[in-house]
Amino acid sequence: MTQTALGIPAAASSQDLDLQARTITAKLNLSDFQDPAKLQKFIQRFTIMYDMTNDTASQDLPNALLVGDTPQFGVSADFKAFKI
Repeated sequence: MTQTALGIPAAASSQDLDLQARTITAKLNLSDFQDPAKLQKFIQRFTIMYDMTNDTASQDLPNALLVGDTPQFGVSADFKAFKI
């Protein structure tokens, strides 16, 4: 989850554990997860990054068409950059 949310390549998992820890802590403050609002932002960021990487919107389209719903895709006008 952290790799996806922070844009860290999966190949980084093969790095030394101390280097991985420094990479992650350079990108986020772990104590921020004590704040429910910041934790929620991080989870939203993960969800957006996961959906972008895995193209989940196109997978949902056939199901939406079967039940007659009009799918709504894209980024809303109130989208804000996530910063933790």
